[in-house]
Amino acid sequence: MINRSAVILFKPNEAYFRIEKLRADIARAFGGSSALDLPAHLTIIKWTDPQRVRSSTLGKLSLNMIDKPIQLGNISVSLEYRAVWLNILNEEVICRLAREVMDDLIDCGVSINGVVSTNKPHLTIAYKDYDIVKLHEIGKYCNSIGIRFVADELIPDKFAICEKATSGKWKLASY
Repeated sequence: MINRSAVILFKPNEAYFRIEKLRADIARAFGGSSALDLPAHLTIIKWTDPQRVRSSTLGKLSLNMIDKPIQLGNISVSLEYRAVWLNILNEEVICRLAREVMDDLIDCGVSINGVVSTNKPHLTIAYKDYDIVKLHEIGKYCNSIGIRFVADELIPDKFAICEKATSGKWKLASY
């Protein structure tokens, strides 16, 4: 079972605050809050490992941090993954970064099993708490309020490691 992930956290800017507000509004209006367990982030890679990632490994990952803004696209609803997310327009940069992060984790001795590296980077707005009907309602809600993020940018701040607790909730690992 996947229990670790490397994510990019962002510097607060107008787009970041609008995303956080939308995430909170959806959780309040539709009764789910799983997406709020973590701040708005971009997952780079997920894997299974019984051992925590060392802080020195996190430092090595930070050397790869991209210096380009993340360009946001449209809001999409995925019935397959039971999620609502923002598409990323400059996804080739993120896919390349995912490969570099995976190589660095392996070089640092992290046992990476069951690796999930995204080939369709996205920023999750809501997930897992909703059935198909609610997901359609959330999609309509986002369209009805006219929320748009196309051409908005998020500025990468740092890498973080997330861990999945035995309760199933994700949390930022503390170092």
